[in-house]
Amino acid sequence: MSGQKDNKELIRRKVIGLGEDSVSKSYYPQLQQNINELQLQTKALEAKTIELNNTIKDLEATKALLAESENKFRALFENANDAIFIYTTSNICVECNSKALELLQLSNKEDVLGTTPIDISPNHQANGRLSVKELEQHRNKVLNGHSHIFEWTVRKKDNSIVYCEVSLSGININDEKFVQAIVRDITEFKKLERNFSMATIRTEERERMRFSKELHDGIGPILSTIKLYLQWLSDTDNQEHIEIIKKKINESINEATKSIKEVSHNLSPHVLSNYGLIEALNIFVNRINESGKLNITLKHNVKGRLNKDLEIMFYRVCTELINNTIKHANAINAKLKFKQEGDDIHFTYSDNGIGLPQNSQKTPDPGIGLYNIINRVKSVGGICNFNYPKHKGFKIKIFANNNILIDEDTKSN
Repeated sequence: MSGQKDNKELIRRKVIGLGEDSVSKSYYPQLQQNINELQLQTKALEAKTIELNNTIKDLEATKALLAESENKFRALFENANDAIFIYTTSNICVECNSKALELLQLSNKEDVLGTTPIDISPNHQANGRLSVKELEQHRNKVLNGHSHIFEWTVRKKDNSIVYCEVSLSGININDEKFVQAIVRDITEFKKLERNFSMATIRTEERERMRFSKELHDGIGPILSTIKLYLQWLSDTDNQEHIEIIKKKINESINEATKSIKEVSHNLSPHVLSNYGLIEALNIFVNRINESGKLNITLKHNVKGRLNKDLEIMFYRVCTELINNTIKHANAINAKLKFKQEGDDIHFTYSDNGIGLPQNSQKTPDPGIGLYNIINRVKSVGGICNFNYPKHKGFKIKIFANNNILIDEDTKSN
């Protein structure tokens, strides 16, 4: 029993690390080293786990930002005022916004996606060239890195033509190149442009006819009279008759000269070039007042000469407004007022006539004549404002700056 007890004690000592032959002295250093390595690996794993969690959080935040950014882009894309088409480099439409559908009178994107610009365009563009050739030229410019703007016509669902201004540019999406077309409907602008052109042509034709009539009715009879006097002169030897004929011829020539001066003044008033806007308007206004057709008052605080282009613009606008009043307004009185504040010129014209005609919506319709005035004012950087009195009459206000620089191509005539 004593020997068995000694063996148990020996085993106990070995296990708990007592004595020369203890288990701890034989195996513990290696075990401790393994434990230490395992602890280090555990700490490293914990650090990697924390790093991975942070990375996941960053990715989730980035994903949220990307989603927010995509939503903002989508909102901007869908709510843009212009039609937007996204094409592949081979001209296949892969995306468009609601304005694009509205432009083409379509309700489903599927009607546009997968099509090419040629599918929604007439065979020929407004310049007479084939749409296929024009598209190839524009596409090549974009593929060569050039963004540019050009005019293009497309065909709606009802086959009506829409005039557009297209801004074409290359974009990269997920490292793939696409072509973005921002399309603006300028049909109304083109109609107005044509109206201006036609109005200009009609105005020029009316002016030619008017001056032709003035020459025919005014100078023609005078020259015919002079011709008769010359025939009479060649048929008589009576000295008294000869003197009478010479006097009559001289009077007729003076009358013809006066008529030519009046026609010339209407074409290009020399007093405007020589003495300026106010003096030229005074002469024009006095002539109208003397005729009794309209009573016009002119008030101003303008001192000295204005910019040449401004003087021409104001003179032409004033004479046109007065002529319109005489022809259409059935007015008794008209007022012109110039107020100069430094380089700013404020002009007001009003009459007590019947006012502007109304369109189908019972609102004043300015008509082509006033659009021509607006265009003339804009050509010198001016601004037009119309006032429509509740009862009768017409009023227009014009603002312009005396120091505005006018391009040679936009000067008033």
